[in-house]
Amino acid sequence: MKSFDYCIFIGRFQPFHPGHEYILRESLARAETTIIVIGSHNKAPDIKNPWTSQHREEMIRSSLSKEDNQRIKFIFMRDYLYSENAWLIDVQQKISDIVGESEKIAIIGHEYDKSSYYLRSFPQWEFIPMK
Repeated sequence: MKSFDYCIFIGRFQPFHPGHEYILRESLARAETTIIVIGSHNKAPDIKNPWTSQHREEMIRSSLSKEDNQRIKFIFMRDYLYSENAWLIDVQQKISDIVGESEKIAIIGHEYDKSSYYLRSFPQWEFIPMK
C-alpha cells in the first residue's frame, strides 16, 4: 500500500531530463497515482520553451512502462503573468477535479532556487522534498 493516493509533480519539463525522471519514479513509489502538471501550456515556442505540452507528455510517457503510464494523469497549465493567485486557484481546482474527496495528497519536487517557491504554496498537501 502506498503512503498517498495522489502525488503532484509540477514543472515545465523543457525537456524532461533524468532529474525529472528520478522525481517521477519517487512519486510513483509513494503514491497510487501521480498527477503531472505541465506548465507554460499553449505558449508560443521559443528558446526556453521549444516543445508543446503534448510533446512534453509524449517525452514523459516514453520513459515509463505501460503499467506506470496507467498511474499517471496530466494537467496542462497556462502561465498567469502577474496573477499568482489565479494560477494557484486554477491548479487547485484542476487537482480537485481529479482527486475528489481524497485527503492523502502530496506534492513532490526539488527546491533548487527561488523559482521553486510554488512547492510551498499548497499547505494542504504534504511536501516531499527531493535532492
